[in-house]
Amino acid sequence: GTQIRNFLFAEDAVEGIRRLTESDIVEPVRIGSKEFVTINQLVDAVEEAAGIKLNRKYNTDAPKGTERTLGEETAAEKKFNFKPKVSLEEGIRELYNWIEKDMKQKGKI
Repeated sequence: GTQIRNFLFAEDAVEGIRRLTESDIVEPVRIGSKEFVTINQLVDAVEEAAGIKLNRKYNTDAPKGTERTLGEETAAEKKFNFKPKVSLEEGIRELYNWIEKDMKQKGKI
């Protein structure tokens, strides 16, 4: 759970892509957040949104993934003034509430 990842709320991603396509930039630009979190922090946010505590099990033999290169996160901000608006916790809470509402409407819960 100590692997570090970077998550971006879908609406923020769409806004970043929109700004990029409206710019005159032709090279690749990473559209992301400066907010790096561990997988444990991601699970913490899900637990908080759901009001539960999960029993965490770790597979220490699994691949760890690619290490992140810090610094690329500010490229979109510098080049076309893009900064994500939604934090990980806000995004998880909004997504959880949307899924819960949808499942209730469909009679799944």
